Amino acid sequence: MNPLLAKEWHPIKNGDLTADDVSLGSGKKVWWKCDKGDDHEWEARVHHRVNGIGCPICSNRKIVISNCLATLKPKLAKDWHPTKNGVLTTNDVGIGTAKKVWWKCDKGDDHEWKASVVKRSNGKGCPICSGHKLAKSTSFATLKPSIAKQWHPTKNGDLTPFDVSKGTHKKVWWKCDKGDDHVWEASVNNRYKGSGCAVCVNQVAVNSNCLATVYPELAEQWHPTKNGNLTQNDVTSGSNKKVWWKCPKGKDHEWETTVVHRTHSNTGCPYCFNPSSVPELRILSELRSIFTAVEHRVNIDGFEVDIYIPELKIGIEYDGKFWHQKKEKQDLIKNDALKEKIKLIRIRDKGLFAITEKDILQKTTKVTVETIKLILEKIYTLIKIESLETKNRINNYKNNKSWVASESFRKLYAAKNHIAFEDSVEYLYPEISKLWHPTKNEPLLPKYFSPGSNKKVWWKCDKGDDHEWETQINHLCLKNTGCSICANKKIVVSNSLTTLNPELAKEWHTTKNGDLNPEKVGPGSNKKVWWKCEKGGDHEWKTSVVHRTNGKGCPVCANKKIVVSNSLTTLNPELAKEWHSTKNGGLTTDEVGTGSNKKVWWKCSKGKDHEWEAIIVNRNKGIGCPICSNKKIIISNSLATTNPELAKQWHPTKNGQLTPYNVSLGSSKKVWWKCSKFNEHEWQSVIKNRKRGDGCTICSKHKIV
Repeated sequence: MNPLLAKEWHPIKNGDLTADDVSLGSGKKVWWKCDKGDDHEWEARVHHRVNGIGCPICSNRKIVISNCLATLKPKLAKDWHPTKNGVLTTNDVGIGTAKKVWWKCDKGDDHEWKASVVKRSNGKGCPICSGHKLAKSTSFATLKPSIAKQWHPTKNGDLTPFDVSKGTHKKVWWKCDKGDDHVWEASVNNRYKGSGCAVCVNQVAVNSNCLATVYPELAEQWHPTKNGNLTQNDVTSGSNKKVWWKCPKGKDHEWETTVVHRTHSNTGCPYCFNPSSVPELRILSELRSIFTAVEHRVNIDGFEVDIYIPELKIGIEYDGKFWHQKKEKQDLIKNDALKEKIKLIRIRDKGLFAITEKDILQKTTKVTVETIKLILEKIYTLIKIESLETKNRINNYKNNKSWVASESFRKLYAAKNHIAFEDSVEYLYPEISKLWHPTKNEPLLPKYFSPGSNKKVWWKCDKGDDHEWETQINHLCLKNTGCSICANKKIVVSNSLTTLNPELAKEWHTTKNGDLNPEKVGPGSNKKVWWKCEKGGDHEWKTSVVHRTNGKGCPVCANKKIVVSNSLTTLNPELAKEWHSTKNGGLTTDEVGTGSNKKVWWKCSKGKDHEWEAIIVNRNKGIGCPICSNKKIIISNSLATTNPELAKQWHPTKNGQLTPYNVSLGSSKKVWWKCSKFNEHEWQSVIKNRKRGDGCTICSKHKIV
């Protein structure tokens, strides 16, 4: 026989038969052993070996412990389904098999699927985790139960929230509990990302949120003919759609503007009330705080100038969009007529373009402090100011972030009472008028404003001395927003965390929240802030105020958050020494607690191959190395290693797949043995009994054959 082939002749399992006793063409089946591994043992006919058929374990045609899935891919082997593969185990298949088997991922009880072993070995993961397959645990209904409640009960047919994943772009019907007509269509993906009820946010018009319902007074001004088939029921109160309106005060009082401008910006009838007068009064009052004399509505050579500063010969015009749109030619004629007398600066409303280089373009529909600063900068570029006092006032104003002449503005506004009393807040909303702040709005009164005004004023509620807040008139009258402090939209001393939950406020972190303190947040706030528990210096964590208010305590004390003081390193340093240094990725003993249910790798100092996976809490309870206790069999504690002489008597065929590498010397398992002296001497005996010295029962005449 070929000497290289003869080297693979099994030294034990062929009994007295040797390689010299068989011919090259023999069809006899004998045992072979490859030097690539202790368990590379197999039976084959001699002539098959002579013809070049090699080790079936090396070529993965036969699966043993060393080339099985359990050995080569232990992490993957954990995904092997415990029940659905029958008697087939991870010890019975190799990593290259195309056989489809069942798998189970530890991320969920229903993460079960069928796939070939080779595909899993090549990196194919759980299709449920990756979203390629849907399970109950990954369905939209499970991941977003609160939103799934809004799934329309009838309009989606048989489709349920358990049938779709969070990432699907499929559009389905939803129903919000805020109203029977809050029904809309949206993709599941958009809902998962946080999009809410389209009716609540006025993206869809229904009966409950249409203009006719929310603003019935404005709806009465809807033009009866110029909007075609579009009605007040077809648009929301926040719509950006431009429509026609008709004022009852005059036959020719017709104009076009967006719905939202009517509802939110209080743009009334431009024929009854020129909206540019309010911005004019604001500019006038602020400039009077800077310059010695500022005049309003001055006639110069037959042209009326909105605001005039005589000492500088500077005129300022506020060009409201309604009155100045498509009137550039007339405005330029006025500029040209006055150019020899004064320098004219135009503040052009949002939506208008500049007609000269001196114009200032508004970015919003409101005059702001920044508008005044731009006017002052423009004045600087047009003329040289001689007065040092005026220069100082201009420079001081540039540092302001809020109005400096609010009282003056209110007096000017009060003097221009543009509305009839029967249209005022005082007449139409007497109860709301009682909330008008007694001092902070002087000299303004509720009788000066319509309920739709977007003017911000101060209010005072009788529920507390500090229940004072500022908001638009139309918010209170038409949207019924009520007291901001009672609704916890504004935090003052009386509704702060410090006042309402002083014990919890003591755990507020004193340094990590910047300028924020418990006097500035309410108990129901969703804001995430830092907390510090008195039980330990490192008991620090971040969570929302409302979670704390609802009883959520220190996560470090509850071992839900791991820090140095409650880590495995600190609480069980001896056990921490057995943490596997490489097989746990970046996870360390500083990052887990003693009560963790996480399964990790351990390494015992008793042997290099004493490595195993176990749950941390079980180890902390005293469960030791399974190799030392022979609960797990590896090469170093197997019968083949610890008693090789006894292993030679292992029966080569009658123990199935079980080998001396699968059992320990102390095993209670009953197996077959074969006497090394006489081939016909075969018997069954418990392994640990052989350890005590029991020999061949036939040789010792304990068994008669």
